[in-house]
Amino acid sequence: MTNRRLNLLSLDGGGVRGLSTLYILRHILEAIDRENPPKPCEYFNLIGGSGSGGVIAIMLGRLQMDIDQCIMAYSRLLKRVFARKRQFPLNSSLRVRPKYEIRRVGSAVRAILRELGLDEDMLLRDEDPSCRV
Repeated sequence: MTNRRLNLLSLDGGGVRGLSTLYILRHILEAIDRENPPKPCEYFNLIGGSGSGGVIAIMLGRLQMDIDQCIMAYSRLLKRVFARKRQFPLNSSLRVRPKYEIRRVGSAVRAILRELGLDEDMLLRDEDPSCRV
């Protein structure tokens, strides 16, 4: 058995609160190395999250963004996805529906991929990742 150290990052959902998660993470990484803070994908072996935390995990881990890139991309995503909240939480058959339209999330993620110069249909699974998402 090896003594290899594992560093795990778990990101909670929360829509707009995801931005505060990124600012806190920036301070943590600066505490590790003030002169040259590592990218999250360079420091953490596994990054995961739920809801918007999952989207941030993909940006930091699979897309290998640094914190500042992720803050800018996530801010744009917030404007696209969370700008309009549904006013009435029930559909015509009186079933509860999500607060936000899922199509907006997909559209916003594809826009981020295009902005990074990546194929918007790229697989988000890396065959040999140093950082798993």
